[in-house]
Amino acid sequence: MPEEQTSAPLPGPRRLVIPTREALLQSFQAHEALSLLWVGLELAVIVAGVSWWSFQESLIPGWQFALLFSFGFLGLFDFILLQHLANRKPLEEIRPEAKLGIHTRDSLLAATRRVQERLGLTRHKFRVYLVWTAISLVT
Repeated sequence: MPEEQTSAPLPGPRRLVIPTREALLQSFQAHEALSLLWVGLELAVIVAGVSWWSFQESLIPGWQFALLFSFGFLGLFDFILLQHLANRKPLEEIRPEAKLGIHTRDSLLAATRRVQERLGLTRHKFRVYLVWTAISLVT
């Protein structure tokens, strides 16, 4: 029978660390560069595939080629499809009486405003989403 582990109490309250604006911008630029590289690679593969197919004898009927090409082309934009098909909801659209653990919709909106103020981003309107995952449903 396994021994029961006792957890030691934390030495003090833990506080969420908010990164600086410069750190966020640097992280964004790094992710943007990686995304541009990935999109460029996908475009190169598409161009190479279409070029190869155009020089081949017609082995695939026209309608099947169009179907295969459209699926391949949509594969390039899978991140767009994921954005529209994700199981997410803007915080503003959540019912005011909804309880999310210890939080309510209004407390999450207030926390969002505080973070924007700390980062100096109050001039801009940001949409914040609540993403529902299978993991969040497990208790």
